[in-house]
Amino acid sequence: MTHTCKQLDTCTARIVFEYKDGYHTWRHLSIYRIFFCGSGRPAVSQGVVLGRDVGKPSALILDVHQRDLVAICTNDLKGGKFICQYYRIGRNWVPRRLKLTCTDYCHQQVVNRIQLCDIAPDNQVDSSDCTLQDFLAETHPAWLKDILCRQIQHWHLNRLERFFCLAPSRATYDEIRICINDYPAHALAHYKQQLTRRQIRSCVRRSLRGAVMHAFEELSPSLVEQAVVDHPHEMIRYAASKLTDSQLERCAQLAPYAAFVCRAGMPPARQAAMLAISYPYCAIIYFNHHPALRSEFIQSITFHPAKWLSYHGHSYTKLFRRLRNRLGLKLSASDLQGIMNRTPEEYFQPLMNYIAGQL
Repeated sequence: MTHTCKQLDTCTARIVFEYKDGYHTWRHLSIYRIFFCGSGRPAVSQGVVLGRDVGKPSALILDVHQRDLVAICTNDLKGGKFICQYYRIGRNWVPRRLKLTCTDYCHQQVVNRIQLCDIAPDNQVDSSDCTLQDFLAETHPAWLKDILCRQIQHWHLNRLERFFCLAPSRATYDEIRICINDYPAHALAHYKQQLTRRQIRSCVRRSLRGAVMHAFEELSPSLVEQAVVDHPHEMIRYAASKLTDSQLERCAQLAPYAAFVCRAGMPPARQAAMLAISYPYCAIIYFNHHPALRSEFIQSITFHPAKWLSYHGHSYTKLFRRLRNRLGLKLSASDLQGIMNRTPEEYFQPLMNYIAGQL
């Protein structure tokens, strides 16, 4: 099957297959990534199908890892046929067709072919509008470019909001006015420089989420406080540097996964706060498979004990007990010695009290 593949990072690539048989409303077409999740059970994530024009080829897009099992499935309701094609993603990112006869990914014959265990959350290309927008703007082979152009034209005619979101540069002046009136978040995201002050304020009033992401400077203090409660994920991702420590930490409590993922781009003290708040909910997903996290925990606790202790009853005993119970993180004598040698002076005695209690 014709395909193209682009490596995204050291362990992920985006592969696109051309389905040439022609799309029909009675033919359900889908593409899946199949792997073992952290519990050891088979898991499936679905990619996206673009170019759903009757009788014309479609593009099936999926983010994959090496050794992944990929299934392309068609369910012809008209003829009652359910057909799957299975592929193995090789170490050079080339898909190799597998000879499997079963039609259900849970069938033992398929399960026996799963090689990859992936405990991290799986994010496919259609799970983020900005990711799909970036994909559409890239350079593609001629066969794929034709499919994507047809898809954009379909959105233009039938789903105008998707058109503004994913192909904003193609909008006319009159269409931009429609966007301002009907889709304020997209207007702030893509056409803010063309808006008057009055139009910007109108969009902010009608889309607080869009304002957090694209016009934070327009928010009043009361709207910022409202956004902390209503849109904590977006506040962390798009406006963390503009928040007070208190506001950011409240957002982290409401959106711990966003805090965990976004902590790396923050100053060290804020990184410590994000980690101290979010690890009970998120770090267990990664901890045993990312040894560097252990060092990050120890270093963060050493240099920023105030943040950690404030969320653990101001007690080293409670802090280290919870890390042990939640993550299995046990501190050796050398770990404790290193923390003791570098911890701030005002926290030295509480730490020594904890160590004495362990003897």
